[in-house]
Amino acid sequence: MDALRKPALEKPGVANRGTPAVVRSVRTLVT
Repeated sequence: MDALRKPALEKPGVANRGTPAVVRSVRTLVT
């Protein structure tokens, strides 16, 4: 899952669509 989520977060589309709070939550889960 980490490998699939990491690239998805790096994608500009996903980063733009998701808010900083969501990105932080996902990052915390990945880490």
